[in-house]
Amino acid sequence: MRTIEANATVTTERTLIVPLPDDLLPGQHRVVVVIEEKPLPRRRRPWPKMTTYPIGLLDDQMTLRREHLYGDR
Repeated sequence: MRTIEANATVTTERTLIVPLPDDLLPGQHRVVVVIEEKPLPRRRRPWPKMTTYPIGLLDDQMTLRREHLYGDR
């Protein structure tokens, strides 16, 4: 017998999703489910830090105005 402690997800259809270890063999298993009354609080993940690189313009004469891009006059 093994004890697996994991955080599970209950969907709106009342389905339980539990991540299992890779070494658990496929097939039918006898399980016992104990559920705490209150759900775990949602943790907000911080935004990943992204680095910017100053590349400048390719050409000093280049503009990104609509008139220059599409030939509008």
